[in-house]
Amino acid sequence: CVSDPGNVVIVVLLDLNAAFDTIDHTVLLEKLLNDYGVTGSAMQWMKSYLEKRYFCVKIDDTLSSFLELLIGVPQGSLLGQSIFILYIKAPQKIAGEYGLDIQLYADDSQLYISFHPNRASEFTDVRDRTNRCLAEIKVWMVNNFMKLNESKTELLVLGKSHVLKQCELNVSLQFGSTTILPTECKGDSWKSLGVLSPPWGLDFKDLADTTFKGTQRKTDALLESNVAYSEIEYERQTN
Repeated sequence: CVSDPGNVVIVVLLDLNAAFDTIDHTVLLEKLLNDYGVTGSAMQWMKSYLEKRYFCVKIDDTLSSFLELLIGVPQGSLLGQSIFILYIKAPQKIAGEYGLDIQLYADDSQLYISFHPNRASEFTDVRDRTNRCLAEIKVWMVNNFMKLNESKTELLVLGKSHVLKQCELNVSLQFGSTTILPTECKGDSWKSLGVLSPPWGLDFKDLADTTFKGTQRKTDALLESNVAYSEIEYERQTN
């Protein structure tokens, strides 16, 4: 159980390249029909929502010809995230077949599984199942015109600090041709759902620092504009 204080949790943060831009309209409509039973006016509405959208490219004053958009969903649309979740239903089933849990929030996906660190056979089994699960998810992504960025996929090993100190786990995963090491080994911070944490675990200091710096820049800009406005207003009233 993930909540067992004696367990360690492996979390794999999957990175998808331009996820919303790679949804194939034909594949999506087939999934809506076959997996969700969408037919009739609802299917016609979805077709009309996706079809007859065009794009062009402008360089300086030169405009290209218009081409119909056959992949991708409208950016910033209310339906965009829902369509994406419907499109990638299969990885949830794949993860379940290997005994892993998966959390999907739009294109932000995490696989996770827990195990007891002092049971060598259990750890080996978990690692092998995770590797096979990643391999199958990758095949599905390729077949459905989506691209997983292997080099940006991150691996976290989480647990109680005293549990992690007591066990020595040589955790690494094989994802295609890439060997994924835990963030702690690489010394890299990791980010999930906008939360930035240091490589050694869950810590909100990095997030607080980043948020503060971003807020400070905006506050400074507001103060500068306010000072400039005050000077202009003062001159207007005194002249």
